[in-house]
Parts: sequence; structure tokens; C-alpha cells
Amino acid sequence: MLERMKQVIEPSSATTVAAALFAKTSLRDKRVVSVISGGNVDTDQIAALLS
Repeated sequence: MLERMKQVIEPSSATTVAAALFAKTSLRDKRVVSVISGGNVDTDQIAALLS
């Protein structure tokens, strides 16, 4: 999310996105809602991970 959409989200929120992206069942032509919240991430930690 950070690289593509320039949004910082709480790591636990990323699990809903991952589940939708890598679902074993087909989600094509279905309505899917993924709750993405937060931003409770240490910016120093993000910088260290990206460097």
C-alpha cells in the first residue's frame, strides 16, 4: 500500500488486502470490502525497512 498508493496503513489491516489478493477462491465479479485503517506505524521503522 505504501509503494503503490502512498498510504500508510496499520500492518494488521494489510491482512485483509492480502487475503483478497491471494484468495484460494475466486472473487472475480463479486463485491468485496476490505477495511483498511490505521497509520499507527513508526515512521523510523518504515524508513529502515525501505532503505
